[in-house]
Amino acid sequence: MKNLLNLLCIFAFAFVATACGGGGGGGGGGGSSPPLPTYSISGTVSGGAQAGVTITVSPGGQSTVTTSNGSYVLSGIPYGGAVPYTITPSLAGYTFTPFNAPVVLNGADVTGVNFTTPVPMLTTGKILYPSYPYPALAIRLQDLSTGTTTTLWNGGVAYAERIVPARAGNKVSFMGSNLNGMIMSLSMPTGVLSIGIPGYPSLNQYCSTVPKGSFDVSPLGDYAVFSNGCVSADGLVGYRDIFLVKMDGLLSSIIRVTDDYAMDYSPAFCGTDAVSGNVFVCFVSNKSGMRGVWKQAINPTSGLLVGPQVIVTNLTTDVMELKFYSTENRTISVNADYTQVAFMKNVGGISHIAVVPLAGGAEVDLGEGSLPYWAVDGSNKILFTSNHTLEVTDRSLWRLFAINPDGTGKMQVPIPSDLNSIWLGYGVGNIVFAPAGF
Repeated sequence: MKNLLNLLCIFAFAFVATACGGGGGGGGGGGSSPPLPTYSISGTVSGGAQAGVTITVSPGGQSTVTTSNGSYVLSGIPYGGAVPYTITPSLAGYTFTPFNAPVVLNGADVTGVNFTTPVPMLTTGKILYPSYPYPALAIRLQDLSTGTTTTLWNGGVAYAERIVPARAGNKVSFMGSNLNGMIMSLSMPTGVLSIGIPGYPSLNQYCSTVPKGSFDVSPLGDYAVFSNGCVSADGLVGYRDIFLVKMDGLLSSIIRVTDDYAMDYSPAFCGTDAVSGNVFVCFVSNKSGMRGVWKQAINPTSGLLVGPQVIVTNLTTDVMELKFYSTENRTISVNADYTQVAFMKNVGGISHIAVVPLAGGAEVDLGEGSLPYWAVDGSNKILFTSNHTLEVTDRSLWRLFAINPDGTGKMQVPIPSDLNSIWLGYGVGNIVFAPAGF
């Protein structure tokens, strides 16, 4: 009986020790403590550096790198009580404000830990822009390295608005007012001006004679593509279609690229096929349930469309829904070798610039911005305006930037004081990089 009582005591002691976390050696209670909760710290880096900035947290030494649009998230940071962590950004050649930031994790994730760095001024390359007011109604070339400005074409009482350099052949095409044609072609260095597309062309029985919005030209500047307002045969449905027209001043070739009850706009050439002679045109469309950037192959010789339209990238929300957007503006631009397209993307009602390969692939978000223009001068930079620029009339608040397609190397581009500002801040989007050789 005594042995049985002793055995029961041993079992009772073991049960109590286990339930209370005992059982370890040395009298210290060797049971494992529950892990501390972890949280995240996030924010953005903006200014001259946004992509590739290293964000480090101390103590602990965890780090991450900002994305193409400057955002970052540090995850799995243990609760530190009242002692703050220090968040520090770093990138060779840049200084940040603030230098670092203290963060206390008080039982929740922390957002909005942001940093900025000055945006340096771009001092290389050349820009083309329409000047105004009279008597400086001209197309001008500004060398960013010296600040010197050269007049390429003096319009007298006529003036240019939208300028599109050809990728080859030293040609510049432009639209404007009081011109002898709808789209003019300027050859350099001779300065010879010719009519590419005559004024008020009759493109189709049910379409306007005045192009709407932005346009683009083929690599040699011998074709133009633009959007035009059309109506259904009964006049009840209004929409926009894309036309490809030969720039010979004679309207010898007019090809209707789209013919549907959708808003098709902001077209751009996005490739050529030397074997077949086909060209590819990209454009934005708000086709019901299929909003996005689309691509169509065309054979200019036969005047026929080749194959179906294919979507390059989806736009879940149409850019036309942006509060300051107009279908008159450029929303996409293609790089010099026709491999990538930059486009405006509606992100929660805010315009972002994004880049995607034309052959398909991952999208790169470059952050807030509007009216992209991809340089064809070999620099591979993308020009874009700040969103704020489109909403204000004060020229001192206008901003134009250039950035690499991976989000690095953001720089501010000087805005000429004689820029044609009839369209207010939207006129900043008419500044383009001059092609190589200008």
